[in-house]
Amino acid sequence: MCTSMIVVSAVLGAGFSSGATVLPESMSIGVLVVICVFVAAFAWSWGPLGWLVPSEIHALSTRTAGMSVAVSTNFLFSFVIGQTFISMLCAMEWGVFLFFAGFVVIMSVFVYFFVVETRHVPVERVPLLFARHHLWKKLMGAEATEEIENDFAAATHASKDRALEDGDTLEQRSSSTWQVVYPE
Repeated sequence: MCTSMIVVSAVLGAGFSSGATVLPESMSIGVLVVICVFVAAFAWSWGPLGWLVPSEIHALSTRTAGMSVAVSTNFLFSFVIGQTFISMLCAMEWGVFLFFAGFVVIMSVFVYFFVVETRHVPVERVPLLFARHHLWKKLMGAEATEEIENDFAAATHASKDRALEDGDTLEQRSSSTWQVVYPE
């Protein structure tokens, strides 16, 4: 996508650099093809993410509110881009495509470093992924520690239950710690 924006910018910059007001037909077709490649790439990559990521990162209790904010924000910025693009194109000329290429780079860097992978993770455990992430842990504060402790407690309880299902016995070492004792 970034490459498509840079190519469009370069072709328009070269085509209009001599003061021409109309692009040659071959350049126009080339720009049209590259913009179609951009649209196809967007449809297969960034386009669905505005709908998919919010639906995966919100717990069931906040999903309705989270999705309504995500949809409203998506519509708002689509409207803003649609309304401002022509003005930006007139003011920045071919540079507007470099502007959007820059945003593709910024979005890619943000996603790489700050969006956690939720594949094969149950919805109930997604907050735990954020609680363990270096940035989101700082923003979540005490809630992150609470999420991790709750997960640890649940995992300990589950392992205790599994040990009992296997026919093993448990000995309580202290009021909060259990040790699995395997029969001989």
